[in-house]
Amino acid sequence: MDTRWSATTKYIVAIGLVLAALAILYISRAVLGMIIFALILSLLAFPIIRFLNTRLRFRRGLAVITAYFLLALIVALIPIIITPFALDAIRAINVNAFVEWLEIQLVGLEEWLVSIRTVHLFNIHLSLAPAVDPILDVLAGTAPQEITSLERLLDLVPSAVDSVTSLASFLASTISSVALTIFLTLIISIYFSIDAERFYNGLMAQVPQAYREELGTLLRRIAHVWSSFLRGQFTVSLILTLITWLGATAVGLPGAFILALIAGVLALIPNLGPILALIPAVIVALVQGSTYLPVSNLVFALIVFGLYGLIQQLEGNLITPRIVGQAIELPPVVVLVGVIIGTSTAGLLGAVLAAPIVATGRVVLFYAWNKILDRDPFYQLEEPEPPQPLLSEPVAETVRSAYERMQEQYRLIASAALPWPDDEEE
Repeated sequence: MDTRWSATTKYIVAIGLVLAALAILYISRAVLGMIIFALILSLLAFPIIRFLNTRLRFRRGLAVITAYFLLALIVALIPIIITPFALDAIRAINVNAFVEWLEIQLVGLEEWLVSIRTVHLFNIHLSLAPAVDPILDVLAGTAPQEITSLERLLDLVPSAVDSVTSLASFLASTISSVALTIFLTLIISIYFSIDAERFYNGLMAQVPQAYREELGTLLRRIAHVWSSFLRGQFTVSLILTLITWLGATAVGLPGAFILALIAGVLALIPNLGPILALIPAVIVALVQGSTYLPVSNLVFALIVFGLYGLIQQLEGNLITPRIVGQAIELPPVVVLVGVIIGTSTAGLLGAVLAAPIVATGRVVLFYAWNKILDRDPFYQLEEPEPPQPLLSEPVAETVRSAYERMQEQYRLIASAALPWPDDEEE
């Protein structure tokens, strides 16, 4: 009896499986961000795991645990290292000067709005009061109500206590939720790292033999896009932080370190991040001026604007192409549109991951288009370069030898600690 499905049945089942997969994604949307972060973390840890596993011959599980321990140690050390510099930079920014400058600007804006409530143009009197008055009301604000009696003050005490209690409860639940999310993300990422090869082999086992080579190449190219972008973008962010810190310090920009740190973090958002980082730097330069350059605040703001523009050109034309490579070879307008769509769809995470998602779509689209045209499926796609080792071969050999000697010493110590035969007889 022939139990093979007909073509119609296959199509129906395939469509049903796709719909079921979409439904599962929709149901699990609450934890989708956590899974994405776990995958990103496993990609960042992969070079360390590969080095420990292949070059130093650590067992897979030990290599994964060691890699994640090193990453956790780095993450824990970063705040300890940068906090003193950040506090000094924050103290260097004169908040009172900024408040005074803002008050002056608001007063000037209010006077200008009052002056244009009625516009006189060629003996024509045009009233803009319906549009201007609401803005003036917002600028005027609302005067605080005075507490006229002690009874009124005492009446406010229970509500204040309730507010403090609610705030404390909210903070406790938020901290617990964040801690649980971080812990689960770490556990999921560790499982991804340990079982990555098993997942890959299981996927390949379900693919017909004729398509395995093509699918393997396609997956390698997609992995190359993500690994190159993530590791490269973090490296670019670190380099931009250092360059911006040095440049801002050289021109005497107050709070240079914290502004450079902001620039480095925003550099994770392609194209749009450097523009956003420019805004606080120009505002600080315009309000406080340089710490030693004998120029006006306006001129100094233009100098800072040029400095950030120069750094952005270095990042776009020299640093990023050399570090990230051609993995994200997309026109800037395409990346910018992707960032805007990603931000509106998934917030900050969508903005950061817009570029690799668009680049992944490019790889898949070229593959499908070439298959439709009966061409080489990877035509117009460059072969990804093999990953470079973290350490040179002599250094790796030295570290591996030291690790093997440590293992041998451990085995000798463990054997010496065992009970002697005479002791067992007694």
